[in-house]
Amino acid sequence: MRPTYDLGGMIRPMVTNLDTHIARRLEEVPDPLGVRASTAWILGRANFVHLDPAGITRTAALVRAKIQNKNLLTQTQFGSRQIGPQLVFLQDVVNFCFWAPKGKPRWEVEYPVGIRQNGWYALAAVFERALAEGIPILDTAFLARLTREDTRHIFRGAGETPIPLLAKRQQFLKSGGEILSQTCLGSVDRFIDSVGRDAAKLARSIVTNFPSFEDSVTIDGRRITFYKRAQICVYDLSLLPRQRIQNLSALTAFADYKLPQLLRRLGAIHYTKPLERRVDSMKLIPQGSREEVEIRAATIWAAELVAQNLGIPAVVVDNALWLHATTTPQSAKPYHRTLTTCY
Repeated sequence: MRPTYDLGGMIRPMVTNLDTHIARRLEEVPDPLGVRASTAWILGRANFVHLDPAGITRTAALVRAKIQNKNLLTQTQFGSRQIGPQLVFLQDVVNFCFWAPKGKPRWEVEYPVGIRQNGWYALAAVFERALAEGIPILDTAFLARLTREDTRHIFRGAGETPIPLLAKRQQFLKSGGEILSQTCLGSVDRFIDSVGRDAAKLARSIVTNFPSFEDSVTIDGRRITFYKRAQICVYDLSLLPRQRIQNLSALTAFADYKLPQLLRRLGAIHYTKPLERRVDSMKLIPQGSREEVEIRAATIWAAELVAQNLGIPAVVVDNALWLHATTTPQSAKPYHRTLTTCY
């Protein structure tokens, strides 16, 4: 069953003093992961990216319409075979970096036969295909001894383009399999039971116990946290009917590629001319650079202010925006290119 949300009355136009809204949001919403406070800090000192009140109001109207029309992601996004915590967790272990360099074809998967998919849906198809072929991709003992040849076969594409960062995907699956085997008898269910179903505690425990989920950077001596994959893993688990994850309001949006692209198209975020030229020409924006961190921080806070406007959790804003971004014609403006395992 899909959750329902009381969206209240009319959309309230954002006033120009966004600092006031951000400060109020920090006071009103728990921040156990430190994502809100640390990204607000960098956004308050931003040199390359800024938020636009009118664009945030426009984005809120879009999100409200999506929720009212029930255009939200559900557990069907994970595939149709063995959907459960084990599958969802392992998918999110390798849920990063699907883009191709300028002028190069993207990695695509053809599964089922005749259907080509890319991005997240190609990743879900990889797991679906592996299970259909009898590859024990959910067995942590198998993953703990995963070879490069195994990994290359599992992630093989429909063409000659390989999936980006293949070695990292092997490393992360292998490490995840080893940790789960050693601490939880190979079971994500057992891991969740040992931590509990509080969203923030579960996200923090994922980062603490599985180093591949680390997602933070230090700027001007200040640690900025995003925890994109850890948070999205918890939210994905919450979409499974029996998990009953609590306190989802503690989570933020998931700072990735597609959200800032869409938020820029809607006018909720703007780049300075030099950054705009770099993004539009598809030049690499290094991970941990000031530009990349500001893009991600602005993404977090545009979603936070939309959530504040509508009175809903930020993760629901993310859900609606990401699905819209992947099911509507692509923007003429590209997303930023950063080679990273964080998103």
